[in-house]
Amino acid sequence: MVETLSQLFLHSCRTYHKDDLLSAKRDGRYVPISTAEVETRVRNLSAGLRELGLRPGDKVVIFSENRPEWVITDFAVLCAGGATVPISTT
Repeated sequence: MVETLSQLFLHSCRTYHKDDLLSAKRDGRYVPISTAEVETRVRNLSAGLRELGLRPGDKVVIFSENRPEWVITDFAVLCAGGATVPISTT
């Protein structure tokens, strides 16, 4: 049973495979990022944040333009038990 946002994200990655969950502009064209790649990056970043000392309940500020790394970081923090505090670049 899915009870948290991080569980919902991981369940969705396993259930709804997409070749183009996100896309990023590289060398003037948009390149797709698959569900599997996003999940791998979220899991790796989440583990890295925990290794660096992020604990459940800690807050992490995200100061970024709209980009795939913003989404990946947001879910990685949630998967580590933290909470994100987004700050707009404007």
